[in-house]
Amino acid sequence: MKNLHTVYIASALSLLVGAMAADPAHAASDRKSFSAARCQSMVANGTADGELQTNHNGIYNPGTSAEWVMCELPIDSETQWAATPGSSGTVNVYYETGSVSGRVLCNMFVGSNAMQATPLYSYSASPSRSDPYTRSYLSLSLSYPSTDPGFTLVPVNLECMLTPKTTLAGFYFNETVPTDTP
Repeated sequence: MKNLHTVYIASALSLLVGAMAADPAHAASDRKSFSAARCQSMVANGTADGELQTNHNGIYNPGTSAEWVMCELPIDSETQWAATPGSSGTVNVYYETGSVSGRVLCNMFVGSNAMQATPLYSYSASPSRSDPYTRSYLSLSLSYPSTDPGFTLVPVNLECMLTPKTTLAGFYFNETVPTDTP
């Protein structure tokens, strides 16, 4: 009797696993955080600059002039983003000032003219300067104005400026469109 009971349990588990594999759950949205380690140092002409320092806290600007970094945003939406800013998601950029007041300014670019003929979407956030030794964040709204279904998975990049003595800590990304559609 005990062996027959074991067979029933094994059969039920097998059916459950098979049903889950045949019809996986679909995410309604996707939230993720990622480190500033995804970013690369850059200057206006696109060449690398070695002044920035990277450690477990993020990317630190020890210098006396503003420095720029470019960060990829890991998009995994499989559906069209909406044209209304903020309805497809938001990105929070976290930073901390050091011994002097400072800020992080970011420009987000959705799409690439080298990849598509449809328009790019860009959004900028430029908060006021924060007092020394202050943790802050800025928020960017996601949108994409194209109706071309061929470019639902376009590249998204953030270009952020760090004022002197500021650390770019990381990002929180809330993609509110479905990320796993049938």
